[in-house]
Amino acid sequence: MGSSDHGQTPSGDVHARVASPRHRALIRILLFMLPIVWAVPTVGSPVGGLEDGRTGKIQFESSTPSDEFSVINGRHRPKVIVEGTLSLPKRAKPPYFVAVIAHGSGGVRPDREAKWAEELNKAGIAAFVVDSYGPRKTTGTDTGDINVSTMANVADAYAALRLLSTHPWLDPGNVAVIGFSRGGQVALWTAFDPLRKTFMGDSMLSFSAHVLVYPACNVQRVTTHIRKAPMLHLHGEADDLTPLAACREYMNRLRANGANIHTITYPDAYHNFDFARPARYAPSVTSAAGCRAEINLDDQKYLLLPTRHPFASRKEFGDYERSCTTRGATIGGNPKARARAYVDSVEFLWKAFGMPPGQRDAR
Repeated sequence: MGSSDHGQTPSGDVHARVASPRHRALIRILLFMLPIVWAVPTVGSPVGGLEDGRTGKIQFESSTPSDEFSVINGRHRPKVIVEGTLSLPKRAKPPYFVAVIAHGSGGVRPDREAKWAEELNKAGIAAFVVDSYGPRKTTGTDTGDINVSTMANVADAYAALRLLSTHPWLDPGNVAVIGFSRGGQVALWTAFDPLRKTFMGDSMLSFSAHVLVYPACNVQRVTTHIRKAPMLHLHGEADDLTPLAACREYMNRLRANGANIHTITYPDAYHNFDFARPARYAPSVTSAAGCRAEINLDDQKYLLLPTRHPFASRKEFGDYERSCTTRGATIGGNPKARARAYVDSVEFLWKAFGMPPGQRDAR
């Protein structure tokens, strides 16, 4: 059992449905009257909506912005077709709660993202694993050779939210986001209103819960405009790639700006503690543990921490990032932390989704 830091009491947000209750009810009735083939995974051309109730691999449109300030200023291009895999619980009944899963810098892995989807399905929660690398012809790597900004992963998460809200078997008011390492940053930053507004426009849709698993915290994106949806932050106490101390500081800064974050830590757990393979030292892994900087979304400035001295340009900030980046960290699984993280996340999501404890097993 790990230790905990408490944020505020979880509170929900109001979400708009994309279709009238009568229309959605009619679609559900028609789908239940059709053969079970609707639940068989299908792969086809990109779709703009999921009104047909499909599951499995689904292609959909997203964008590939270059950085945070490009996003805030409305520069999201180029457009791209990405892919996600939707799986539904077998024992629960619709409408299902659903979680978007954002992968780490190693890309989608069968022993992490797919396993998390399986655990969520067992708990009665649908899962949508987004692949941000494959469609962009990017090889997922932990060695720093990724040529796609994390803002592209954020774009994919919002595009997935919009897409899932059209599925007749899913509840558009209860869509969570879960991410690991790089994906943990995605899970966090999707709670930032400056990003949500530019990606979602006039839509009232937003994520109802966020689970950030060992995110990197040394280069801190900050804003005073953070949504009140509950967030769960899970971290290994022995993590030397994305050190816990930096994350404690970062989460406290965000709490001071209104973020509703609850932290749980796991003893003797390193980065990627939910991997199947044991922890080992990886000399080629890129580490930003020695970096200390802030990207302020409100002022659109790059700042050196702790002095908050501004960088003169993005190039100067980029030069600093390269200078403070090193290689080598311990990564790999801890069976106890992995098992506990599944339980902690499911319990958090059920509470965030508003399901009373006595009804959870029945799902």
